[in-house]
Amino acid sequence: MKVLLGKPVADAIYKKAKARISLLREYGYIPRVAMVQIGTASDDTYYKQSLMRQCERIGIQADDVSLPETITEEELIHQIQLFNENQEIHGVMIFRPLPAHISNEKISCFLDHCKDVDYMNPDNLGKIIIGKSRGRLPGTPAAVMEMLDFYKIPLEGQGIVIVNRSLVVGKPLAMLLLDRSATVTVCHSKTKKLADVMRRADIVVTAVGRPELFTASSFDSHSVVIDIGINKRADGSMCGDVDYSSIENRVAAVTPVPRGIGVVTSAVLLRNVVYACRQLSGLSMVAAFEERWG
Repeated sequence: MKVLLGKPVADAIYKKAKARISLLREYGYIPRVAMVQIGTASDDTYYKQSLMRQCERIGIQADDVSLPETITEEELIHQIQLFNENQEIHGVMIFRPLPAHISNEKISCFLDHCKDVDYMNPDNLGKIIIGKSRGRLPGTPAAVMEMLDFYKIPLEGQGIVIVNRSLVVGKPLAMLLLDRSATVTVCHSKTKKLADVMRRADIVVTAVGRPELFTASSFDSHSVVIDIGINKRADGSMCGDVDYSSIENRVAAVTPVPRGIGVVTSAVLLRNVVYACRQLSGLSMVAAFEERWG
């Protein structure tokens, strides 16, 4: 069984991003992102601090924006409009889920699509469907693609099951895989005989958010398993949607949790900031710059 670790994939993304940040700096631009946390959830705080440390390592300027959980929808929209108008900010990352009184859909619409690091603005989601995303993609779906490509797992003609139909993961990932000529089945809580459907697939991607739900009975010995789930056991330890111990050495390959998709997702999100800086600076229209960008 091959263990698909995320760190080598993330390191490759950061290495390329760092080189492109150096190029942007030569032209007088420093990629800058506003990291917006609403409330004080410890998981969000930890993740934000981790991202900010990585920004410092590769040369992105990160603004730590903490807002009270009581902020109104109108106040948050006003804050987003200030980010949209600030020409020195190239990306905005809003930690989700948002408080229950704030509409995720409305907030995604108000954020400038060029500064939308998570790629959740409807205009950006539409670009994925028509294949016009120009290198910027939603964090988790892009991380899955990066993982599969890095480990040279073939996609063309392969049967791929995605157990998730959300706008964050399942739907955009299905579009990306279809663009690579995979045969995609999107499953969900209403899918009949789910384990049978999963077992017939060449590649299975799970993102259901239920700790260790899937056991060896859901997979075949040839299965490549991409576990996106980030869950906590009763003892507080982290695990995925897949019961790793039950499938160990019983599938062809698997991403562990932790040390799997999560670190790649972070790398993709910061890469999106670099792409946004390039787009908003207008340097993509400069032939000499684009030649070096590659």
